[in-house]
This record gives sequence, structure tokens and C-alpha cells, in this order.
Amino acid sequence: MNAASHVVSSCRAPTPAPIARGLDIVLAMESRRFGPSLASRSEPLPSGGSGPADLVIDLTGTAARRGTPVLTLEFCGHSTFPAGVAEMLASGRLPELAVRLDGVTVARGRPMISDRLWLSRSCNDLLAGAISLVAQSVARFSAGELVPVVDNPAPILRNGGFVRHYLPFFCRGLVDRAVQKLRLGRRPFYWQVAYRLIDGSGVAETGQLDGTPFTVLPDDGQRFYADPFVLERDGRHYLFVEEFPYATGRGVISVAELGEDGTFGVPRVVLEEMHHLSYPQVFAKAGEIFMIPESGAARELVLYRAAQFPDRWVRDTVLMTDKDFNDATLLELDGRFWLLGTERFGYGSASDTITVYSAPS
Repeated sequence: MNAASHVVSSCRAPTPAPIARGLDIVLAMESRRFGPSLASRSEPLPSGGSGPADLVIDLTGTAARRGTPVLTLEFCGHSTFPAGVAEMLASGRLPELAVRLDGVTVARGRPMISDRLWLSRSCNDLLAGAISLVAQSVARFSAGELVPVVDNPAPILRNGGFVRHYLPFFCRGLVDRAVQKLRLGRRPFYWQVAYRLIDGSGVAETGQLDGTPFTVLPDDGQRFYADPFVLERDGRHYLFVEEFPYATGRGVISVAELGEDGTFGVPRVVLEEMHHLSYPQVFAKAGEIFMIPESGAARELVLYRAAQFPDRWVRDTVLMTDKDFNDATLLELDGRFWLLGTERFGYGSASDTITVYSAPS
């Protein structure tokens, strides 16, 4: 909030939130492996001034309205975070967040939980989504753009204490993790690219996957291919992909060419950096060929230009710095460039929040 130029003052709730001993114990145990979580208990913020406020953000569900708008946050239908976590464990559903202004729902969110085995990591993702949702709500409130949204909350299922639901949750997570390792072998995760050649409308137009069967781009088991982009150049078709060798744990950009037999050959590496690369959006503009691969691990977004297509690429323009921006997708519409992607703000999943930037074309 301070970074967004808001003047922030904090105070303790008149009624303390219930102590969540079970949650605290689990987080303390996991902190020995992963370090402190966003949900780990910390010292209270210092109290600020007591002057008039434009907006009160109540994180305890205990504040009474006294002429000032009150923003509240719900976790899985509960006004406190520990109760929301217990509900998430009990229901087995993805968590839901709701922001209410004076009791009226004005924002909803479903944070992506990237690790459902370790509770500290789940809490990090959940709280990161909550922080982002509250920050967006405050920005819209300040701009006078905070309006009601459809509210259709899931039924509350929790019955019993935290420990009762945590133990089955953890055991299911262990079983799922073991099954995944057996299925994938030594590969921690796995993606595939599939393609087909058709005449007429494709999936984008029909929304259907039926019809001509897809052909899987084969791999040797030591790597996977993902994030395909196709470009036609001088009557030849090129397939750009992320290639992820398990030995290095870092993605590179590779290309394969469509052969006369209607299949793509083995991809060859055309772009490699010291950081992870993926999602190679490739396109033609003003007689040149450009590519914007994901490079969020380096906290930058770079436009590359083909110096010798398709094998040699050079850095043309740094589009963003100090941002963890992923899967950048560039569109041109109505005289502007629109850049869509997911952006991570601190903790949380890299796929949780979609951000849009624009500039004159």
C-alpha cells in the first residue's frame, strides 16, 4: 500500500482472532525445511496515527462501521485466515477469496495452489492471492471504480478442528506425490506438444478437438517440449518450442521444420541464455522476424530479432525490467500494442494474476 502512495495506519482489532495452534505447529515444523511462511506468526505492525481514514481494511471480521467504508476479506467463506485454511482442507476444493465493501461483494479470486502437499507453500499461494486481490480492490476504490460482482459462494463444509482435516489432507498429498513419481519416473514434471495439418477451420474457430488426429512431437525422455508457436516463412513452416532438458533444469528455445512427409523433425536449439526461457512467441513485423520468449526468471522481458532466421537471434529491445512477467502474448489492435501475460508479485504462483500493458503501435 505504501508503494502505491497510500498513507497507511494500522491498529489491533478490539477482539483478538482465535489462536490457531494446529496451524501454527504445522507451519513451525515445515519452516525447518522451507523457512518462514507468509502465514507464520510475526510481530504486530506498529500502530499508526488515529486521524480520519478514507478506507478501513478489516482482516479480522470484527471492525464496526463508523461512517468510514470498511473493506473485509473472506477466505473460503470465513472472515479469518486459519478458519479459511481449515475449510480448504475439509472441502478439498480450490480456495476462494472474496472482498466485500460494507458487506457487498466487490471482488472474487481463486488463487492457484501450486503445491498441495506442504501447507506452508499452500498458505503462501493463498495469501499472495489475497494480497493481490486487496491491492487491486483498494486501487479501484481510490479510482471510484469498485462495483458489486456476482456472489455465488460454495457451501461451507467444515465440521471439526484443524487437525482432523489436516491429517487426511497430508496423507492424500503424500499418496498423490508418490503416484506422480511412479508415473513420471525420474521426471519431476512433463509436457508434450501435439500438432495436426488441416484445411479449413481449426480449434480456435470451432472450439472442438475432434476430427483429424494430432501427432505428438516425440522426445527422448531426457527432456520435454512445450509452448508451441508456428511461423510460415517463404513457403516453409517452422515450429518453435520450449525445450527443457532435465539435466540442466533450464529451458531453451528450439525449432523444428515441417518435412515433406507432413511431420516435424527433431527440434534444434536456437536460443539459450543463463536463465530459463520458454513460450517463444514468434512473429513477423515490418519485414523482420521477432520473438518474445518468457524470461521472468531474469526479471526482464526481451524482444529478440532474427539476425539469421531461424537459427541466430540477437537482443533487440528490453521491454520490461524488474518484473516477473510470464507467457507474454503480444497483440496489435486499434493502433496499439497490447501485451498480456501473468505476473508474479512477490510470493505466490507465477500463473495466478493476468496483467495487461499497452503502448502505441
